[in-house]
Amino acid sequence: MSRYTLRRDIAIRHLAMGQKSVEAIAHEVGFSSAANFHRAFQRWTGNTPSSYRRNRTIDR
Repeated sequence: MSRYTLRRDIAIRHLAMGQKSVEAIAHEVGFSSAANFHRAFQRWTGNTPSSYRRNRTIDR
């Protein structure tokens, strides 16, 4: 498993749980800013962190 895959999986888990802010998740997975995390998350999933969280909440 690559370092990027691990970062993505941790971020997805935290977003799905809905307990931490996007900014807190960004820093926890090693991004220097929420903006950098936002761009990376969009590349990984095709969604913004906020839209991913919203869609996961609806799916529950």
